[in-house]
Amino acid sequence: MNKIHSLLLTAAATIGVLTSCSDIPMPYDINSGGTASFGKTLPYKSASLSTFSTYDLKEGYAAWSQGSSYTQATGYQAWNGASTKSNVEVESYLISPALNTTCASGKVRFSFDQTLRYSNNVTGWQNNHKIFISKNFDGNAKNFNEATWTQIAFTPEASPYSDWTLYTSGYLQVPDEFVNHDSVYIAFYFYAPATASTTWELENFLIEEGVADNSGNGGNGGDTPSGQPAGTGTQADPYNVAGVLAYASTLQSGQDSPGQIYIKGKVAKIKEISAQFGNATFYISDDGSENNTFYVYRALGLDNKNVTDENFIKVGDEVVICGTITNYNGTIETKQKAAYVYSVNSNGGGGDTPGPTPTDGTGTGTQADPYNVAAIISYTSALSADVNSSEIYFQGIVSQVKEVSAQYGNATFYISDDGTTNNEFYIFRCLGLGGNKITSADDVKVGDKVVMYGPVVNFRGNTPESVMNKTYIYSINGNTSGGGGDTPDPTPNPGSSDGVSISGTTVTLTNAGSTASTESISVDLSTLGYTNAEEVTTITLSDGTTVTFAAGTNTNAPKYYTATNGIRVYANNTITFVGKKKIANVVMECDSYNGTDYVGNNTATLSADGNTLVYNNASTTAGTQLRVKTITITYAE
Repeated sequence: MNKIHSLLLTAAATIGVLTSCSDIPMPYDINSGGTASFGKTLPYKSASLSTFSTYDLKEGYAAWSQGSSYTQATGYQAWNGASTKSNVEVESYLISPALNTTCASGKVRFSFDQTLRYSNNVTGWQNNHKIFISKNFDGNAKNFNEATWTQIAFTPEASPYSDWTLYTSGYLQVPDEFVNHDSVYIAFYFYAPATASTTWELENFLIEEGVADNSGNGGNGGDTPSGQPAGTGTQADPYNVAGVLAYASTLQSGQDSPGQIYIKGKVAKIKEISAQFGNATFYISDDGSENNTFYVYRALGLDNKNVTDENFIKVGDEVVICGTITNYNGTIETKQKAAYVYSVNSNGGGGDTPGPTPTDGTGTGTQADPYNVAAIISYTSALSADVNSSEIYFQGIVSQVKEVSAQYGNATFYISDDGTTNNEFYIFRCLGLGGNKITSADDVKVGDKVVMYGPVVNFRGNTPESVMNKTYIYSINGNTSGGGGDTPDPTPNPGSSDGVSISGTTVTLTNAGSTASTESISVDLSTLGYTNAEEVTTITLSDGTTVTFAAGTNTNAPKYYTATNGIRVYANNTITFVGKKKIANVVMECDSYNGTDYVGNNTATLSADGNTLVYNNASTTAGTQLRVKTITITYAE
């Protein structure tokens, strides 16, 4: 059995590289076996880790593969020449060449770049990614278990679900007992169960002389700070970092804070500021150091608007953050796009969450005076994420056509004020004139002047767009034939009820006539302990709200499946939400597989009575399953 030691280690700020060892040749190929005389000299870098070897514990299933600039591990592959991918159980090590630390004058550290995706598919994923080190491994994979391997403390950090961006590990310290040896080995451990898998991609491995300064174990939240918690989380009295970490210690995995809170700290480390995506990811601490940090994840900028200036904050700035915090698989952080920078060095922004009032452009959103594109972008960007607006009018010139489908009866295109591709608004799967289905691929063309009618949505907080199959073309080049009178039909998709909208893999249920508050609760269905194919009935959330799944008029009742870490809701099954108070909306994130978004039927219905919402996946055929993975319920004011 491998010998595993627990080490106290944290990562980040650095001390400069010391004098390098002289180049000592390595007299053997590490994959051929045998005892090393000398290993790779320091500093040693492998950009793609192509010099590393592998040891697979599950015979016939190689988890690690080599890409052009990276090495990647996953249990989801096309195994044994199969034409489609599937999950199998894999367990494997990626092993460095022998590394020579004899010439190091002091400490030795290493780092690497990584992407770790699909962690939301795998329960307990943090334990599936580890790092070990050995000084008596002989370089021959078949003798791997004969060596003594010591675990290096490492906190894996999950990447956003669809993000391939590389993030640095920060510096990790090589324990002193492994310094001054002619051949030590570092091994990356990867495991995936047979039901689901993460994907772990590694690049730019570097080992060199130097100290990995004490910085909170990779900056993933760190331990409870030694400073005294302070603040009450209000605008007038924000939590300090010690205070918010103490407050958040009561949150369970997957649980959000009940409403928005305010947090004050100094920027300790910036991970990414993106004008392209309009958000910022960084760490704050009470003293500005990289000790005892709080993770601000993909927050919006001042005034709760998209970040446009990538220099709007810098290390050392004092910031106040406003938003929802969450326990994301054990990491305390702000909830993605549900927080923003309230102030920087006491300047700018603040106030309440902006309402849907355009700050740019022209128009009032009425039939007589539609918003122009500048105004509809401003209006939609100010909406809360994934909450549909009321029906409004807006107009523009078709600048790009992505798809006009007679098969599906809808069209996807962009409009702008001048017909160019600058400052466009995204029209996503809209219906045709009068709310009728599109019948011809020629129904919409570049250069057409259109007036649109229907709700819009700030999809996931960063994409202003129209609501699929709820918004339609009121007029095109002045023609309104097919409908459009003085009082447009508020339900332009026949057979689809009010209150159910679908955008990508997100299904939003909106309780008409209610106004959303800032209070919400979320549940990740993969964390509830269901076994594969287990029938699901009632889930009681931590605040007392219940979610009940039922067969309805179908003989098949909803069931949980580990393949998608979610609950399958079949045609004519129902979901009943009974809130502790009135519910404004429910957002369900669903599964997508082999090009099919499992978001239920366009004919699904929603009914409301007091604190109760009932979703029915209504269909006269087998229809489309709703494979729901997470649920977020927002209560009404």
